[in-house]
Amino acid sequence: MAAFGPRAGGCRATYHIGSALRFLLELCALAALAVWGAHAGHGPATRAGLALAAPMLAAVVWGAFVAPRARWPVSPPLRLAIELAVFGAAFAGLQAARHPGPAWGFAAAVALDHLLLSVPPRSRPDGRP
Repeated sequence: MAAFGPRAGGCRATYHIGSALRFLLELCALAALAVWGAHAGHGPATRAGLALAAPMLAAVVWGAFVAPRARWPVSPPLRLAIELAVFGAAFAGLQAARHPGPAWGFAAAVALDHLLLSVPPRSRPDGRP
């Protein structure tokens, strides 16, 4: 992802659409983790705690390592692993909460977003991006 973008010569519209979709998917992942937490606990206090703690933990990890202004940026392979862990946990959480349709829709949107953000740079006849 970092190798492409408006400054790396990629298609600007595709990159910006992918970035907007990525942000929406991040918010959806937090919501999915909250849904999982609300269904996972055995009592009201446990459910409320998990519904708050799971998305908070994901947001802290994302902000610390993956976000554009991450406190501690990581290498691209580790970044991808963290992204997959958060998005995978959201998918698994929706499945566990018995929402398979939204889970698969979320997974498809994540795959589409990954494709949009990895569009190779365009080359022009004069060699400029």
